[in-house]
Parts: sequence; C-alpha cells; structure tokens
Amino acid sequence: PNFGGGTPKIYRKEQYTDVIYQDTPAAKARKEVFYDLPELFPRVKDYSRGLGVLDLAKAIETNTQNRANGELIQHITETIEGILSAAETGEVYHMTTTCDRPAPLKPGGNIDEI
Repeated sequence: PNFGGGTPKIYRKEQYTDVIYQDTPAAKARKEVFYDLPELFPRVKDYSRGLGVLDLAKAIETNTQNRANGELIQHITETIEGILSAAETGEVYHMTTTCDRPAPLKPGGNIDEI
C-alpha cells in the first residue's frame, strides 16, 4: 500500500458513455481500455516520500518559510470553498486571497539544496 509503482493510467468517462450512444463492438472494446499517461518526471516514487517533512525541517533550521506555508494553505482552502460555492450557486466566485507560488524542487537535487 501507499506505493506509486507502475505507469499512471487514465480512463475517460467518454469511453463509458460511448457505449450508450454507439452500441458497437468497437465502442464496447474501448470501454475496457486504460491509457498510459506519460510521466513528466519518471520514478517520482523513488525520491519523493518525506520531502514535505524535510522541507519543513529545513525551514525551521534556516528560519525561512516552508513551501506548504499558511498563506498557501489559506489560498488552497479558499479555492476549494470557492469551487463548491460556485457549484452550489451557479455564480462566479471571486477570490480574495493570493499567494506566491513556491519554488519547485530541483529534480535530482541534493537534499541540502531543499
């Protein structure tokens, strides 16, 4: 459990609904297919576990802000609540928060560079 092995695969909802509108052997065959999703950063599972904790520890050690800081969390929370609000009311939700995008981790970088 909790391993990210293998190639990510996708299944599109259209594959299921195609059969409703086109009751053909080809549509039925497409219903059973999962498509490989190309990985932008292969083997992420090999080096990503614990990076959040490591980033937090490094921020404490260097007296800097970690990537998952309060400003980012507040913005993410408002985004989720805004989507739910827009879905319920049918109206556009106007965001009131902003945040700076955290710098990405360097692929293959040294742990001391986090």
